[in-house]
Amino acid sequence: MHRRRRTPLRRASHGRTPRRGAAPTPGRRAAITLRPGADAHWLEHFYLAPHLQGSGIGTAVLRELLNRCDRDGALVRLNVLRGSPARRLYERHGFTLETEDQVDVFMVRAPGTITVEARTVSM
Repeated sequence: MHRRRRTPLRRASHGRTPRRGAAPTPGRRAAITLRPGADAHWLEHFYLAPHLQGSGIGTAVLRELLNRCDRDGALVRLNVLRGSPARRLYERHGFTLETEDQVDVFMVRAPGTITVEARTVSM
């Protein structure tokens, strides 16, 4: 039996219907969930099958999702495991460190944030 570690993000999303996407299930190649919250949207369950990682698909999906959030004027938050290579992807898309603990790094992205030559610029 696989036991999932409950994070503040998972506790906060319990029992809510996601805005877009769904958590990964066996046989799925990709999944993403964007859940509206009181002060921001939470990017949850962003998953790509290992053979798709590094192909540009994650970048394209994240760019489209963030464009939609920008049009809505929505702040976006997420958490990623410390040491995860996914953190670089999020940083390239304008996410910055908000806080961290022994396991997770919590990041935030303001609407209209773009990345220029590895620098984050807010418009």
